[in-house]
Amino acid sequence: MGGSVKTVLKFFGLIVVLVTIFWLIWNPSPQEPGYIFVSAWGEFNDPIGIAVSDTEVYVSDSRHRKIQVFDFDGNFRRAFGEKELGRPMNLTIHEQELYVADYWNDKIFIYSLDGKLRRSIGQAGKGPFEFDGVAGVAVNNKGELFVADFSNQRIQHLRANGEFIEQWGTTKKVGIKAGEMNYPTDVAIAADGSLYVADGYNDRIQVFSSEGEFLHKWGGPFALNISGSGPGWFATVSSVAIGPQGNVFATDFYNNRVQKFAPDGTFLSAFGEKGTGSGQFDRPVAVAVAKDGTVFVTDLGNNRVQKWRAKP
Repeated sequence: MGGSVKTVLKFFGLIVVLVTIFWLIWNPSPQEPGYIFVSAWGEFNDPIGIAVSDTEVYVSDSRHRKIQVFDFDGNFRRAFGEKELGRPMNLTIHEQELYVADYWNDKIFIYSLDGKLRRSIGQAGKGPFEFDGVAGVAVNNKGELFVADFSNQRIQHLRANGEFIEQWGTTKKVGIKAGEMNYPTDVAIAADGSLYVADGYNDRIQVFSSEGEFLHKWGGPFALNISGSGPGWFATVSSVAIGPQGNVFATDFYNNRVQKFAPDGTFLSAFGEKGTGSGQFDRPVAVAVAKDGTVFVTDLGNNRVQKWRAKP
């Protein structure tokens, strides 16, 4: 009898140790103090994408089919794109041009920062250089494009003229292994050329080298499409952005927060909670970071933009 009791106690002791290890690995403590809410503004109908220049904030006012532009304090400057855009999604700025992922038109529209249309790239389809719901776009220092081709379940890598180079993910096939996609929503390029992918419905971020090699992934246990609300977990990653220090910011859509990570995926901090008040979100959908570290977030359900600063 005594031996049986000892065996049971050892078994439960082992379970406790394993649960503790699991908790420490998958629920890390914040490494930084976090962020403070500054302000909110806007008259939108489903604001989605957001990007920042040195002095201005660009917002996809998706249901109004246009881009609205503000200064950093939320003062309206101008709007454009109503003639061309169907449903503008995530945005990026490169070499004084604004790249707009247009979900309904299956195209990327490129504007000057003052709102003049310069060109467009893409068409509907599932072949190279074709899209089925463009969700996000990033541009490297060669002018090459990386496109989150949402319903085609892939990221396309294109030359500046639209010529196809390569893709990550199998066209029209959902997967959870490294390099596979489940409705990718956004992409971002780090200073070293690494590609960060918001693998939206897989609830994770995937990272590839500038040569296209898979590097690592994070988001819940083994980043295998397990959603959750713990630190470093996601419930749909809707956008990803690189801050001025190389840190990674991601909107955690259904968890109503923004999470911040080191480039290797180490959890640093998070901010936001569900609600309609100051510093609360109703499905934050995109994030952008200014050169001074100020963070701007599109708050979809509350039809506004929020501005945050790092705690001192």
